[in-house]
Formats: sequence, structure tokens, C-alpha cells
Amino acid sequence: MNLNLIPVIVANLYYFITEYDYKFCRYRSIELHKKETGEECNCHDSDYGKFISSFFAGSEKIFWMSDQQKERYQERFPFLTDEKSIRLTSVFSVEDLEFIEKLRIEKSEKNNKKWAIIGSNSWIKGIEETKQKLEAFLPEEYDYDILSGLDYKSLLRKLSEYEGLCFMPLGGDTCPRIVIEASLLGLE
Repeated sequence: MNLNLIPVIVANLYYFITEYDYKFCRYRSIELHKKETGEECNCHDSDYGKFISSFFAGSEKIFWMSDQQKERYQERFPFLTDEKSIRLTSVFSVEDLEFIEKLRIEKSEKNNKKWAIIGSNSWIKGIEETKQKLEAFLPEEYDYDILSGLDYKSLLRKLSEYEGLCFMPLGGDTCPRIVIEASLLGLE
């Protein structure tokens, strides 16, 4: 969004924010900020961070993906009070929940004793680091696969065949939906 629009929006609109990451940081991740610059994130003290905080302050409600995410914001912007904050986590349609329930019921027939890692090009998902941890952790009779390139329902269907999901993000991933879905599917 054009930052010049923020004062107009704050002054003229009634709006809600659903926050998925850390918009106050130019990198949208304080860990990635440090990785890229070698310095702790101080974006919240910059003009950019102040513009973003004014956008949040002007909203009616802020829906957070996790308590940790909300706390990271409130540490930097104490005026973002609990009164306007709601921890939402991920939202599921009834159709998605029914599909997950169906897959969970069928799961016991298909458990392949493997673990799944969700493939991603995103740095924060830590695919290589997750593989290393999983290889050190797994007993010899277990293995893992990297699942990628699947549409949503195909991914859930494939994931339901696994013993567990290994997900070890490198930063403050706010509320990884895939972890919730894996849990609902009955995976470790």
C-alpha cells in the first residue's frame, strides 16, 4: 500500500486489520531483518514504522495470528492496547473442517510411518534446517518427504498419510496454518 494513503484511511475510514506478519519491519520479519543487515530491527523507530503504527492505531480492531505476534507489536507500540486486540489464529471454512475430519477418519489406514516437511521457497520456513533437525531426531525406521507443488486439498490428502509434520521456522512465524491442519489430521 502507498504509505501516503495511511493518513487518509485513518482519518476517513472505519476498518479492521488482520495481521499476518510484522508489517512494522521493512523485511516483515525481525529475524530476516537481522539476517540481511546484521543489526537488530529498529524499523519501529523509523518513519516507516511510525506510519504503520498509526495505521494500526486508527483501526477499530486488530486481529492477531498469535499472542506472541501481538506482544511483539505491543512491546514496540504500547498504545496498541488489548481492548482493540483479538487473537484470531487461522480461520477455516466449514467445508475445510469437514474435509479435514474425513481425512482424519481415513488416516489410520494410510499411515506410512514417515514425517512430512512442507516445501517452500520462503526463508522463514527453514526447510534445510528442518531437514537437518529431523534427520538427527528420527529413528532409523522412519523417513521424511518434502511435500510441495500441491493444491490445498491435495496437500491435506497427502499430509494425512504421514506420521507427523516437522516445521521449524527460522523466525516469528505468526500462526502456521499447516501446523493446525496437521494437528487436526492427527499427526504428531
